[in-house]
Amino acid sequence: MTQFGVINLGRFPLVEFPTKAATDASTSPSSSTPTGRTLKLVGQESVPSANEIGTTSNRLEAIRADMAGLVGSFVSVTFSDKVGLNGYYTIVDSSADLQNWEGEQQTLTWSLDLNRVGTDFEVDIESRLTGTTRNNMFSITGVRWHSPSIGHYAYFSAVGNTPTVVRRVGQDGTHVVYLNLPTTQTTIPRWGCAVGNYMNGRTFFLDANSIERSGILFNNNSPTSWVLSNGLVNINPLTSAGGVLNIASYTSGATSYRNKNWDIQYAGTSLGQPLSVSLLRNEPEMVVARLLWSTATLVRVTGDLTLRRGARHVELYLQSQVAGQFKVVRSNAEIGSSAANGSYIAATSNDSDGNKYILGSALTTTPDLVNGGLSSSASVLYMDAFIGAVIGGTSAVTGDQAADLYNQYISTPSELVQGIRR
Repeated sequence: MTQFGVINLGRFPLVEFPTKAATDASTSPSSSTPTGRTLKLVGQESVPSANEIGTTSNRLEAIRADMAGLVGSFVSVTFSDKVGLNGYYTIVDSSADLQNWEGEQQTLTWSLDLNRVGTDFEVDIESRLTGTTRNNMFSITGVRWHSPSIGHYAYFSAVGNTPTVVRRVGQDGTHVVYLNLPTTQTTIPRWGCAVGNYMNGRTFFLDANSIERSGILFNNNSPTSWVLSNGLVNINPLTSAGGVLNIASYTSGATSYRNKNWDIQYAGTSLGQPLSVSLLRNEPEMVVARLLWSTATLVRVTGDLTLRRGARHVELYLQSQVAGQFKVVRSNAEIGSSAANGSYIAATSNDSDGNKYILGSALTTTPDLVNGGLSSSASVLYMDAFIGAVIGGTSAVTGDQAADLYNQYISTPSELVQGIRR
């Protein structure tokens, strides 16, 4: 069978429909089309498939759902056959028509309208970092940080600012993390990135079929089978008693993830397996997943997991409709030591991989140093926490030590990414 060109649209590949060429048009620049260049794409995926991306029925359904959630997104687009169209785009409109002939054959005919922002030779990526230091009970200012795509170049943070750098080796390569960005103002770093590198080091969410999803308008058909990752931290739900989440950290010396199971409790009882998982945000720089539980006493509890590109930790925000005591604790007891001010605990000794866990909160909490956990100091409606790893343990480099990770958590900014002309 003839092979047609592949389009990599952000997170997922598409096969071009052979009878419809990409339409590249120019119009007068406007607020909705700043460059005056638009691109119309029409394609078709099918099952059974002999194309080079190995399309499956599950992937067809994922593409159909995800295209609707991409409208308004800033994406990188590369073409295997039309490299002159490679560039950064915003998606203006999309449609997808899925046809199923009694399970014998399936086709998905799709179309996309895009506004061209430009290539990496003419466009900078702008990361608008907003927000102030996270409110905390310890009067800690924190350290503002930022991590662009792996393979970026010519990073500019702010006038007069000279950031320090820590390099973190992950599954996708080496993340460059810039530290000590200004914390008293909105910081708007700019950086260059080849279109083909933009998705390197991204955060991502894999559904129950191990398909990386785009957007947030989809149904994950199994709340107990998914993965949230950024190549440094890998999170998945536990499917048996003894905890809620496996939070694994990539260890470069072992070139693999090292697992640690964590339990999340409400009113002295493990929340167990979530009833649902949905995404609140799904961008290369950040994914936010919401988990939902109902306790035996019919109390609704939600837990938001936020994972950012380049982070060594995942952020956790728990909420309940009725006040109760929350606790986050290692499933297997691992002795911890508390920071002098009580803001976090970390493992007292290195584990067998030479690392230490770290668990902290912006609130006043009660440490469980025997098992390795933190509890809210009273019955509350919410609790924040972060869970991560001190890679290198007692020999961790500056920027990756326990106090460094806490400071980064406290001053983590919100991020909005867009392409701007140089």
